[in-house]
Amino acid sequence: MSRRGVVAAAAAVALVSVYVVARQPLRAPWWLYADPDATYTASSLNLLMRDGHSRYFSHPGVPQQEALALTFGAQHLLDRMDGGPPTTKAYVDERLSDLDTARSVFRGWAIVFFVGGALLVFALTARLLGLWWGILAGVLWIAAPDFATGAIQIRPDVVLSALSFAAVFLVVRGAQRRDAPAYFGAAALIGFAVTVKLHAVGLLPALVLAVLVRPPPRGWAIDARDRASMFVYRHWRVLAAAIAGWVLLVLVLNWHEFPFEARGAEQRAVCVPIVIVALWFAVAGAVSRRRGWRAADSFYPWLAAALLAGIALPLSLFLPDGFRAAAEIWAGLTGGQAQEGVPLFTFEWNQFYGFPLREAALLFAFAGIGALVGLWRRTLTPFLWFLAAAVMGVMGAARLGALRYFEPAYVLSIPPALWLFARSRATFAPVAAALLVGLVVLPSLRHADLPARQAERDEAYSESALATAAKLLGGTDVALAPDYAPLADVRYWGEVQNFVDYTPTHSYTFLPDYAPALATATTQGKQVRFYFGPAAVGLSGPGDLRLASGTFSAEPVPEAATPQFGVARISAP
Repeated sequence: MSRRGVVAAAAAVALVSVYVVARQPLRAPWWLYADPDATYTASSLNLLMRDGHSRYFSHPGVPQQEALALTFGAQHLLDRMDGGPPTTKAYVDERLSDLDTARSVFRGWAIVFFVGGALLVFALTARLLGLWWGILAGVLWIAAPDFATGAIQIRPDVVLSALSFAAVFLVVRGAQRRDAPAYFGAAALIGFAVTVKLHAVGLLPALVLAVLVRPPPRGWAIDARDRASMFVYRHWRVLAAAIAGWVLLVLVLNWHEFPFEARGAEQRAVCVPIVIVALWFAVAGAVSRRRGWRAADSFYPWLAAALLAGIALPLSLFLPDGFRAAAEIWAGLTGGQAQEGVPLFTFEWNQFYGFPLREAALLFAFAGIGALVGLWRRTLTPFLWFLAAAVMGVMGAARLGALRYFEPAYVLSIPPALWLFARSRATFAPVAAALLVGLVVLPSLRHADLPARQAERDEAYSESALATAAKLLGGTDVALAPDYAPLADVRYWGEVQNFVDYTPTHSYTFLPDYAPALATATTQGKQVRFYFGPAAVGLSGPGDLRLASGTFSAEPVPEAATPQFGVARISAP
């Protein structure tokens, strides 16, 4: 098809994804998706400050925080030229004091990731199967479970889904052509994806299977070196500018940090993998020269080195934080930090009978059939996609089973499901594939405004609670509300102050029902006087009220109660 046709197809895919974005509550306040929007935003603003750091690496979400930090840094420079805040601290204080002023940045990046992901899936599937199938794949992208809310959130799952798709595409290309550079690219992308979210390790089984079944031929190193030399020769100016720009950026962002001290766990997380790969190179070289064993081929340590390079790239931008993130990644992969104490497979499997997992399961089933048909036809392509989708799906169900955890598995199911129709000789196969896409996508389009409706309910809750608090609370009073209740103060403490090193003083009307938060009231010279929430609904008279933060003497305030929450006057027993 002509270039004009390709552009038209890409525009159609982009239009569908933009439609989903437009149905979301774009103008809703920052606290709507405070987890993770506010935490990432506050962490990235902390990165801008002298001696400022991020300590939020549970995902670990390093590239997102760095993208936000660089955007805020550029915005700060432009603001200074236009008479804005004269210092970085003043700029950070201004943003952290009113996170709605940062809304265009974090929601803007979220939209770029979402629409960009749709176009990436379109382009790579078109290369794999053809333009028509690329269009269907790009449209299927928008129907991933919980993608409607992900369209304007800076959550890692959308980025992880896109990176996973690109990585498995390179795995498949490597297997089809027995191409070492494609395998190296896949390993580097998987490493980079690990810094976005640890679930990316679920892509490794597909890579390992591909290199074991379809390893590059002997003499791969000569071919890879020749191709690399030709690429550098053709693009040396761009490569030199990119490397020089990155080095300059690293120096500018880290010059005030030297020297810095890395803790033992951080040093081990950085140095041990490098030493292991270096020893692997040495052993492989020695054994290969003496024995000529294929298992001692230097291809394998080079693959591991590519994986480490993918991890190292984002970690090198803010070096002290990169060391911290490396330690968090190591701890997370070994069951510590955010993974510690999380029960496995608590997912409610009956969710597969309803929207949106019902549609995702249908696509996954066709992907499985495509994988089996591919094996019967002696092609590994659909099976590699399905293997990656299955592993990522199991990991999503094992962790917490939230809908968004199934997004990468869904996205990776797209190519093998479409392959089943694309490789069929039946004339009606394209029509049948379009019908499948309609069955999967139309429910998502019909329900695209569900987050906007929930946002309206949350804002109504907030307005009602603030109006009631204005009538009941004195100047030194503060009220408790359930953790993550739709209230700006509650979410500011829980998702900002609780997760970053620095915030300007924030005066609270509400605090989360969380024991460590109570100290904030004392620090600000306030006393906890009221509780707003469901625990007060059943309180018929004076008595004890057991909350997550402790047990209080309570007396209901029925005239202040609303259909959304009860109100009680509380004090320490």
